[in-house]
Amino acid sequence: MPALRPRTWLVLWFMFTAGALGLQAMLAHRDADRQALAQRTQAAQTRLALLESRLYSQLNAVGFLANSLGGADPDTLMRVLARLPGLQTPAEPLLTGAGLVSRVPNAGRIAFEDSLGTSIRAPHEGRLYPSPSLPVYFPVRFYAPDTAEGLPQGFDAGSLPGWNLALESARENHQPYLLPPSSLDAQNGALHMVASLPDRDDIVLVRLSRRRLLDLTSPSGPTDGLRLVVWQQGRNPAPFLDTLPQAPLPTARPLLSAKRVFGGLPVMVTVFSLGDTLPVSANLPATLLPTFLFALLVLGGGWLLVGWQRRLSAEVARQEQALRDSTEQLQAQRAEHSLSQRALTESEARQRAILQASSDAILLIDHDGRITHANPAAARLIGQSAVSVEGLPIGVLLSELYRTDGRAGFRTLAMRHAGYPFEAHLVRNDNSRLPVEVTLSQVILPNDRFYVAVCRDISVRKEQEAALIRLKNSLAEQVEVQRRQLSALLEASPLAMAYVVNRDFKQVNRAFLEMFRLAEDQTNNLSTRILYDSDTHWERAGRLFFDHVNDGRVIHSEQRLVTGDGTPIWCRMYGKVVNPSMPGLGSVWVYQDISAQRAAEEALRDAKNLAEETSRAKTEFLANMSHELRTPMHAVLGFAEMGASRVEEASREKLGQYFERIHTSGRRLMGLLNDLLDLAKMEAGRMEYHFEALDVAGLLAEACEEMASLAERSGLRFEVTAPEGLSGQWDSQRIRQVVVNLLSNAIRFSPPQGVIELTARRLPALPDERIEISVTDHGPGIPPAELESIFDKFIQSSSTKTGAGGTGLGLAICREIVTAHQGQIHADNAPHGGARFAFTLPVHPVSHR
Repeated sequence: MPALRPRTWLVLWFMFTAGALGLQAMLAHRDADRQALAQRTQAAQTRLALLESRLYSQLNAVGFLANSLGGADPDTLMRVLARLPGLQTPAEPLLTGAGLVSRVPNAGRIAFEDSLGTSIRAPHEGRLYPSPSLPVYFPVRFYAPDTAEGLPQGFDAGSLPGWNLALESARENHQPYLLPPSSLDAQNGALHMVASLPDRDDIVLVRLSRRRLLDLTSPSGPTDGLRLVVWQQGRNPAPFLDTLPQAPLPTARPLLSAKRVFGGLPVMVTVFSLGDTLPVSANLPATLLPTFLFALLVLGGGWLLVGWQRRLSAEVARQEQALRDSTEQLQAQRAEHSLSQRALTESEARQRAILQASSDAILLIDHDGRITHANPAAARLIGQSAVSVEGLPIGVLLSELYRTDGRAGFRTLAMRHAGYPFEAHLVRNDNSRLPVEVTLSQVILPNDRFYVAVCRDISVRKEQEAALIRLKNSLAEQVEVQRRQLSALLEASPLAMAYVVNRDFKQVNRAFLEMFRLAEDQTNNLSTRILYDSDTHWERAGRLFFDHVNDGRVIHSEQRLVTGDGTPIWCRMYGKVVNPSMPGLGSVWVYQDISAQRAAEEALRDAKNLAEETSRAKTEFLANMSHELRTPMHAVLGFAEMGASRVEEASREKLGQYFERIHTSGRRLMGLLNDLLDLAKMEAGRMEYHFEALDVAGLLAEACEEMASLAERSGLRFEVTAPEGLSGQWDSQRIRQVVVNLLSNAIRFSPPQGVIELTARRLPALPDERIEISVTDHGPGIPPAELESIFDKFIQSSSTKTGAGGTGLGLAICREIVTAHQGQIHADNAPHGGARFAFTLPVHPVSHR
């Protein structure tokens, strides 16, 4: 590079100095402009900080006031609130009104109106009307000062848009709240703050002046060149705080814009600069000259820097290559990150789209029970914007999830409802309650845990359910009418009737209860088993009846049933199913007591059988009696004829034998006649008995002696067992007749060379003292079926018909004699064979005593 001359160096130095001075002037002007903009921004931030400070200060003051008045009585409370507006000295005070709002449930509305002396009212088309029926009201109990700008007594503050939720939140969280601006606030230029009184349903209400609040946020007054504008997020597009409310809103970019939440109310705060207040350089030549000199300096410097550029080219190329390598590596990493970020963005977009497009209302709730997000469907269902409900406790919207014991209470309640749908009522913006079906699910992430509540409007379903309930009630009324008609029919019937479903009594009439001797509570919903004597009988009747009843035919049957006290009765039953195609509707049964008819038929059959048996017995008796009478009569006549014809030639010994035979046959004939006469006397009740002390052993000895000759003919012997001193008050002749008859029967049926046992003993453990006398033989015995019938008149054992003889009167006479002595006689078969006849007699018969 050639060397430069001194003049050239001087020119270059001059150009460099001029350019440096011009550049310094331009930088100074730019720094002045930036400093002015920073000052305006700082002033805007100061205005925002002052607004925050004033609002928070007022909220804290309202909260402190409510906590201080928590224990005051109502009169003291209203006196303090009435004095608040007058305690401020400025000509235009910040606090312009104070009042008391009460939370009144629908059930306490009448009592509250009576105590207040006026009704609870709500605004409608610019006028106040009685409030419609709502679950909860927030009427104004007291307000001062009592001017046209104040709220009248009985005014339902909860009827204003958004006030109901804010009042409920203030009462639940015990924190001061800024109420959403309303049309009344816009007319009066006011803002309202509320705070709940501890442990009470009352809420303190304070009114602030908007203009005074904005004046307090401007340290240098309204001429500081800034305009402060505050909107409520998601609600009215018109601002509710504006330092220049009459001027149109600026279209330029604001100096400052920020989102804030004051007392639970989300707002947007914006600060604009008024006019072109930024400084601009006034000396245009002074600005252009440095610029020109700087251009010359750049041209000279460029000529000098050509050499330097060549030396730096190699170094720049090397650095560029390294930079390209780093750039390629960075681009690869950026591409990978972009793919991951794109996938994450698409996933979030899909989830957001699903959440926004869902027709069901979806609320996201944090682990403290506060709403963090609401989709458009939820906003439409509630009647508010999604932003306005964010941050509210879920219990304000869904009373079923309302708890007063904080975070732990909500978690416990959420776990109780999580996992399955339940019905609840959603509180809408107009204070109406909408029935919804809520499904609460818990979502657990690595660094977070929240709940998703899906709410579905079931008002239409509830209306349909109500219609179904009304239809059910109507059908129930019709069924009740038909039931009463059936009851009237059952009660009016003289026949026993019952309504049976699945073999259980559902209804019976009075005639049924009387017939079966049952109480009404013994039949309702009880099984028909109570009418049967056994399970087998009941099951057999079920198979017989109900297979045919379900065919729709009337079934008829006669059954032997039992009453409530176990008495058996015969019933004629008629049954028919109500509807054969629907057996579950049951059947109707009619019962007719035919016990008397069956008893009469049974008595007729027994009488017929008895008459036939009596006729047969009499026929056999006459045959036997004729044989018994003819046999001794033939002997008398035969031996009389033989004796008459041989009286002269027969020896005296032979004639003695003839007379002996005639005498024996006559005695036998006399015995038969005596039996007939005794039986006739007994049946006529004319038999006479002579009771006297009788020794039993002597009685048995006399009877055996009387029958000894007859026993000896068959080689029989008697074995008598009778203790000494055994005696009774009896008729000796008649009791001996009983013993002789029994011994006669035993001799007749005993085999030759046999033994007849005759026993007497005293019976122990009886109410009265008794003696038993028994006669036991070793003959063929008595058929078991004839052990009782052989004591009937004209009845003989089948063994008699084999040729042993007898008239069938002896045992009948024995029973009559024993019965007359208040005794019993019976027959049975001995264990070793043969028959045993025994009779028992009281030692002192009642008739004798």
